[in-house]
Formats: sequence, structure tokens, C-alpha cells
Amino acid sequence: MTGASPFPRHWICDAAGQLAARSGLANFKYGTDGSGTRLTSCGGEDSPALVTALETALERVLSVQLMHGATKPAFATLAPGDKLVRQGESGSEVYLVLDGEIRADRDGAQLAEYGPGAILGERGHLEAGVRTCTLLAVAPCRVAAEPAGQFAAEALIELATGHRHEEAVQGG
Repeated sequence: MTGASPFPRHWICDAAGQLAARSGLANFKYGTDGSGTRLTSCGGEDSPALVTALETALERVLSVQLMHGATKPAFATLAPGDKLVRQGESGSEVYLVLDGEIRADRDGAQLAEYGPGAILGERGHLEAGVRTCTLLAVAPCRVAAEPAGQFAAEALIELATGHRHEEAVQGG
């Protein structure tokens, strides 16, 4: 998928018309291409879009709980390369990716990439408050955060079991 637009959440369907994936953000250059030629808002060249897997049904339920729970979530904006959490640090907040793309790294190795709708950070809570990987922005991101204690332990365990990215590198 190339081009699209700089807006998040383009839906991608499979041959049967079922929702299969969605894009994060496409990167576009604005201004000139260096030769004096003015580029349009769509850029002079197509750029690869950031395509991520869909959130799970559990993530959809937890995202509603995070956004509409008893307390108002904290919001953060990240630039590419910004770290949301660092492996080995303490913390037990759970994060909902609103826009963009977040990569999970462990011991310097890329594990997985997550886009809008993903719930991340549950392992820190389940592992006695120690972050098991580094989460960093691949593209400009917005996230919402809430303490993990507001979620049922069973839901966080199920979420962590589905992620299991520490045991196997995904996507390559």
C-alpha cells in the first residue's frame, strides 16, 4: 500500500470484503523537492504507508473501558523515535494507541509493530511493575494511558498471552 493520505485509519479489506488490516499514517513531503518544483499535499512521490494488524475483540473492549472509565486517561504525543516505555524500567500503565505506530523492542531486537486500537503495556503490570520491552514511536503517535489496576487481571493475562512477542520475533 503506497500513498493513500496523511490521515490515519484507512481500512484494508481482503478478497472476501472482510476487514483485514488498517494503515497508521502515510508520510508525505510538503514544500519543494529541492529542485524548485513545488509538491502537492500528496507529495511528489508515493511513500509507503504504515500498515498494522487490526486490534483484537479484547482490545476493542479494553479501549472502551480505558477511554470511558471512572477516570480520564492521560494523553501523550510522540515523535518518531520517542520512547513510550523502556525495557527494565518500572511502570504499570496500559496504553491505547490512538494514531500512528509503536514498535516493541527487546534487548535491541525488533519484536512487533502495533497501530491504532492496540493496547500495550500490560506485561509491565503482570511482571511486578517491570517493563519487559521498550515501546517506541515509528511514526507520529498519540496514545492514551491508564493505570493497569483498573482492568481485570484476567483480561490483562489474556491480552499478554495474545501478544507473546517476547518469545518470537513477528513479521520477519
